[in-house]
Formats: sequence, C-alpha cells, structure tokens
Amino acid sequence: MRTRQVRLSRRERGAAAVEFGLILPVLLLLVGGIIDFGIMFNKQILLTNAARDGARMVVTNASVATGWSQGYIDGRIRNAASPLTSGSLTVSSTAWDCSAGPGSQITVTVAAPYDYTVLKFVPGLPKPAIKGTATMTCA
Repeated sequence: MRTRQVRLSRRERGAAAVEFGLILPVLLLLVGGIIDFGIMFNKQILLTNAARDGARMVVTNASVATGWSQGYIDGRIRNAASPLTSGSLTVSSTAWDCSAGPGSQITVTVAAPYDYTVLKFVPGLPKPAIKGTATMTCA
C-alpha cells in the first residue's frame, strides 16, 4: 500500500509552532504548580513531625523533675523544624506540662508561612500558611 505525502500549504506550516507557543505557558504553570505543591507538602510533613516531637516531649517529661521549661521545649520544636527559618515559625500549645493530670490531652501546633519557590513570579497568588498539629494524652 502506498502512502501519500500530504503537502501543507504555506499558511499551515507554522500552525504547529503557534499551537505549541499557546500551550507552553499553561504547561509550565502546571509543572511549576506540581513542584511547589510537593515542596509545600514536604514542609507540612516537617511541621507535623516537629509538633509531634514537641507533644512527645511535653507528655513524656515530668517538667518538675527535669526542669524543662516552655522556652526549652519551644526551642527543641524549632530545632526539629530546622530547615525552615525558626523566626517565621509560630509554636503554640494547649499546655506545656501535664499538670492537669493523667488523661488530659496536649495539642501542639507549629505554623509557618509558605513562599512559593517556582511560581513566585505569578502575581496575585495567595500566601498559604502551612501548619502541623499533634495531640497526645498525658500518662
């Protein structure tokens, strides 16, 4: 079977380049969004792990016996989230010791603003705040 070669007219020769030029910005925004979402998700996991470490410190330590203060635990939480700048972190907790007694719950929350890495050139994007939360029960 013979195949015919289709000859394109002069007007149709540049159509593929024009179509690619129209699709390329959308494709780049999609890839950039996927990359930024991955980075943001990684930082959210990092914040959750830092909050879990802080909640574990509060629950497992008898602060009277060890002398761990709120500032010490806060510093350890900021250290656990070390790839993030500790100045931008917000650390909060329902309590810094288990003085309410066994069975009480401690919730530690660590939050940080997210600055886009790839899509920072796109105007009007909202600046999301990512946070990690951990809740543990005092023994």
